[in-house]
Amino acid sequence: MKVGGEDLFRQLDRGMDYIQNSFNTAEGVVNNNVPTLLFKGIVIEVDFTTAKPTSEASITPPFSVYAKIIGLDDDTPNPEGDYDKIFYPPLFPMHNICIPEIGEEVLVLKESPLPSSLGYYIGRVNDSSPLNISYARDYIGTNDPETGNNFKYGFSFDVRSLRKKYETQMPSAEFNNISIPMTYGDVVQQGRTKTYIRHSFNRNNKKGVLEQGINLEG
Repeated sequence: MKVGGEDLFRQLDRGMDYIQNSFNTAEGVVNNNVPTLLFKGIVIEVDFTTAKPTSEASITPPFSVYAKIIGLDDDTPNPEGDYDKIFYPPLFPMHNICIPEIGEEVLVLKESPLPSSLGYYIGRVNDSSPLNISYARDYIGTNDPETGNNFKYGFSFDVRSLRKKYETQMPSAEFNNISIPMTYGDVVQQGRTKTYIRHSFNRNNKKGVLEQGINLEG
């Protein structure tokens, strides 16, 4: 399993390395001159194996995410077929976890600014209103449908085509699942298929209110 760093081609061809770094900086993807611990990656695969030997689980625990780090990882037209997949364990306890979907963009926290550093995924990047699916950097092509993927996230593969291969394993994206209303102090858990649990209060008498159900239209 690869732990990061540049491939041999970019190490030997510094001209290509300069072009890629300049492109990444211009697109606001990543600036290698400014150390950071927080990166963004595109979800390619999730490890759903729940029963693992201790030695394996210590490296790749259940629900780890294989993600291509934007601006760091090298491009490949077939990312799910890579032999050197890098999996990032969930940062938060598995007792309360939100599994990202294929094609979404997630935040990845690394232990050091080095590309080869170990990392952990935090959760989906909040860059859209819908809760059920948010394709990586989909907003960039909203006003310009002709915008190529290389302008979105620097990879040649298309996240929509990638997701379509596994769409039967994920919630439907035929509707927009918009968040239920919230107010100060609310504690809310929302599913991707319009289910929700809300710990709130009655605004008239300030008594606690516990709701659960499905958020229907209207």
